[in-house]
Amino acid sequence: VGLTGTNNSFQILNAGVATNTGGVVIGSGAGASNNFALVTDTNSIWRIGGTLTVGSVGPRNLLTITNGGKAYVTSTRSARSRAGRARS
Repeated sequence: VGLTGTNNSFQILNAGVATNTGGVVIGSGAGASNNFALVTDTNSIWRIGGTLTVGSVGPRNLLTITNGGKAYVTSTRSARSRAGRARS
């Protein structure tokens, strides 16, 4: 989500389901900022079969899981300080 761009989003809602067989990066490059992924509402699920990285280099990238949404992740990698954050 937002490999090198800004203001990109990926949203799963209303009992939607998405599956990634590999890893996911939210905000990868130095110019990637203000990108977000949202998993919201009961029975909304994101399955990530690899590593989840939020804010690899770019600033202000975000993952939000709320309202009964769920994410199942094989592994996570910490973002650089202030680059990205995950919240639920």
